[in-house]
Amino acid sequence: ILFQVASLPTSCGTTHCGQALEYRNCVCYGAGMQVYQDLRARLANGRVIGYSEYTAPEARSSTIQLDDQGHEVVPKTIVFIPGTPGCRKFNPLAAAAAAESFPADVRLIVMERPGIGLSSAPGAAAFTSVTSFRTSATGRSTKRPSHSGSLPTVAAAEAAAALQEASASVHSAGQPPSSAHQADGSQPQPPHPMTDFAELFGDFCKHLRLDRVWVVGYSSGTPYALAAAHAWGKQHWHVPAEAGGSGRTPPGQGLVAGVALVSAISPRFQGVQQGMSPVFRFAYFCTRRIKWLVRWAIGHEAAAAAKDPAKALKDGFKPYTRASPADAAALKRPEVESLFLESYKDGVAHNVTPTTVRETLAVGQPWPFDLPAISSVPVAIWQGSQDVGTTPAMAQYLKENVPGCKQIRVVPDAGHLVLFDVLCTEVVPWLLQQQ
Repeated sequence: ILFQVASLPTSCGTTHCGQALEYRNCVCYGAGMQVYQDLRARLANGRVIGYSEYTAPEARSSTIQLDDQGHEVVPKTIVFIPGTPGCRKFNPLAAAAAAESFPADVRLIVMERPGIGLSSAPGAAAFTSVTSFRTSATGRSTKRPSHSGSLPTVAAAEAAAALQEASASVHSAGQPPSSAHQADGSQPQPPHPMTDFAELFGDFCKHLRLDRVWVVGYSSGTPYALAAAHAWGKQHWHVPAEAGGSGRTPPGQGLVAGVALVSAISPRFQGVQQGMSPVFRFAYFCTRRIKWLVRWAIGHEAAAAAKDPAKALKDGFKPYTRASPADAAALKRPEVESLFLESYKDGVAHNVTPTTVRETLAVGQPWPFDLPAISSVPVAIWQGSQDVGTTPAMAQYLKENVPGCKQIRVVPDAGHLVLFDVLCTEVVPWLLQQQ
């Protein structure tokens, strides 16, 4: 496919505030779709979030287009949050069924989490910028912003313990502690990865001048998608039309318009293990009881990925592929294998091991936000009937505890890789119906 990079705009006055963009990895994709990889959003607090954008040329034009009322026409944006340790290169459209049906006026942004890929790891800047709920090792809570919602005392104490363990795991995995200190001279702990992401999600959207987004959380990206809905379901960084926003966000309407979860994971593992592989049962147990083994296993997997990424990928997926013929067939598809291999290689290149350890342990602890508080954002879940890692029972638990959950679809004869079957045919159409 022949295209001219010189014909692409060097800056975007529509969605990126006129800032210079990186097009060095731009390629044509599908029916007029273009890929903008290795982009960096440098937020006002100095932190960096890596991302990639997949969009039709008409949805990313340097010419500002206005509607009948004189407001800028901002394309609808879906933010995709991959699992651990998925990076900006995990483009689900590359392997999705019926990808050609992805709407030309919608763009897909794959957003990295802190410590993954091009995104800066939680460090000194995080302690001065993140005001989300967090607790010290003594259980004392710090300031909580209005958009974070309330957290019960019991959950706060449990989240404090989880935060302390996750922080310790990062340091033991080889990442040096932050040099920043609190006012009393004590060593600060990194913010909880879920609340940290929730705040950065709002800053990220504000940076890109997005005042209404739709979110997809895949696998262990589930808690981060729900954390964004919890924080931004009723609040938003309002961007008025005169400043480049859509001008269409009604007062009181949140930043997040809808959330779709695929192969969703739940914060509770007791009572949701029906159909779960013994390997995953033991893994979930270790996140709560044998944390040193989690750190060792992830470090071992990282070493294997550095030596032979393809073999490490196949070995890591064996619990899925042995139980699900659909997963076994999907992983044999070159485009699917390539997606995961790119994430493996990027993880090795950017030393994602400390973040993987921290996120894995955080998923196994009580999540630091209330599921029942997610009531204003519509949520839907797609789960494979043969998924032995994130089971249909987990999806049912979320349905019973998230008031905004509208539907669960258990896809017959599908496994953990059901994402590629339903993304363009079911997930995206459902999301865009949520206003």
